[in-house]
Amino acid sequence: MNQLHKSKTVSVHLKNVSELRQAFMPFILQGGLFIVTVEDYDLGDSVELNLQLLHQSEVYHIDGKVVWITPSHAQD
Repeated sequence: MNQLHKSKTVSVHLKNVSELRQAFMPFILQGGLFIVTVEDYDLGDSVELNLQLLHQSEVYHIDGKVVWITPSHAQD
């Protein structure tokens, strides 16, 4: 049974190259970003990512999907 999942919006501003490198997940097909949130997600959830990079004023709107979850009690 397919269920429609309403996508959640996540906004993130990666302020420097170090933050971008830490967030980038090159082993994800077509690339991925690990974004720390306080909201709970399930694998497969749709997300709308509003991404601002470094010192750019432009915000990129990206449709994505949750493919990795780290439990909140896990260490860095």
